[in-house]
This record gives sequence, structure tokens and C-alpha cells, in this order.
Amino acid sequence: MHIADGYQGPSFLELDKPTQFHGIVELDGPAAIDLNKLAADSYTYNGDTMTFYRGAMPVDTLRFYDGPFGSTNPPIPFAVAQGTSTGGPGIEIYATGTAYAGAPAQHVPPHGADLLPVHT
Repeated sequence: MHIADGYQGPSFLELDKPTQFHGIVELDGPAAIDLNKLAADSYTYNGDTMTFYRGAMPVDTLRFYDGPFGSTNPPIPFAVAQGTSTGGPGIEIYATGTAYAGAPAQHVPPHGADLLPVHT
């Protein structure tokens, strides 16, 4: 699923059952992804897979690209936070800038309350 900027602002993708989603999400521009009701306190990202943890236990995995697959553009900067764009429980992944040369710096306003730390 390719998520890019919308006609008059950022685009949003809401996954109501993120543990049952088995597709690939490509973040491309000002956009946000809500993983509704996903309870996690850290994450890892290795270039095509984002894994969410609660304590030491992995609780979900999302196939995720920080830009269109196979693109020669640099990655889209993003952040991962607690909370969703609706203010509900879950995790939000949102673009924090743009990777296109000459493009204005755009971002999705963060909705999540706290940034999720990288799992160590």
C-alpha cells in the first residue's frame, strides 16, 4: 500500500487490526499510519520490516518502506509514537520531512503523545 501526500494535505492509513495486516506499506511524503490498539513500548526497523515490542517480547511486525520500493530518492524521515491520529490507543508512524530534492519541508503534525524508543 503506497501512502503519499493527499490532495489538500497529508494522507492517513488506519489499520484497525494491525496484527492481521500482512501487506507492505510504503511511506512517501506527508502521511501517517495508525496501528490502532497496538500496545508496544519500543520498536526496531531494519530497512523493510518494523517490529514492535512490549518489554522483551515482539508483539507485531509491519512490512514497511520509508519511501517507494526501489526508488533512488533518499528515505523519507519518519517517527514512531504512542497514540493515533484520532487520539485513541495504538501506535502512529508519521513522516517528519521529505526526501525529494527541492521539495519544501513538509510533515504530518505528530499526534502520538510520546515517541517510541528504538528497542535495544
